[in-house]
Amino acid sequence: MDNVLSGVNDNDDVEHYYRHSQQLLASAGMNLRQWTTNSSKLKEKLVAENTIATEKPKVLGLEWDSNTDTISFPLMKVVSETKALHDQLTKRSIL
Repeated sequence: MDNVLSGVNDNDDVEHYYRHSQQLLASAGMNLRQWTTNSSKLKEKLVAENTIATEKPKVLGLEWDSNTDTISFPLMKVVSETKALHDQLTKRSIL
């Protein structure tokens, strides 16, 4: 199974969603190995259970900082890689 991106309305629902996900996967003989959340309450429990994934996972190819709950696009990295591949940096090469 690949990554799942979802959300809940409040912090009380986060742990319920997490536990339900664990049970659902366990009933199919699978294990929920990694989980990332921006809920500090659940994050502490996940660290204790060794289930927490990276603090900045990729979401649809973009970096999600779970601490600040922001999604960013690494433009400077793309520009420098594009510049290394091409002599001239153009709009076309960036796209």
